[in-house]
Amino acid sequence: MLNPSPHPDPLLMLISGVQHGDILLKSGLCLPHLSSLEKISINEGYGNLISEDNIIGLLNYGIQSEKFRELWFFNCKLPEFIRPGIIPETAKSRQIKGILYTGQ
Repeated sequence: MLNPSPHPDPLLMLISGVQHGDILLKSGLCLPHLSSLEKISINEGYGNLISEDNIIGLLNYGIQSEKFRELWFFNCKLPEFIRPGIIPETAKSRQIKGILYTGQ
C-alpha cells in the first residue's frame, strides 16, 4: 500500500523515557534529536499514565528541532496538572500544541 502523505512513515519505537535531551528506547538505544522533527505522537494504551517529567522531557526533546509544533497523546492518561514553571520557555514562545486524543 502506498503512503499518500508527502511525509515519510512515522518512526515507531518503544520509549522508556527521556534523559538529557535524548529519547531512551526500551532496547537501550538512545535517539538523538532529529532536526526535521515536526510532531511527536505517543500511544501509551488505555489507562497508562504518562508522568509530568516525561511530558516535559518530550517537549525538551522536540524543541531541539525548529520544525517541531505538536505533541500528540493517543489513549493516554495524563497528569491532572503540569506546573507552568517547568514548561520550557521555548515551547511557550513557539506555541507548541499539546493534543490529547481519546478516540471518543
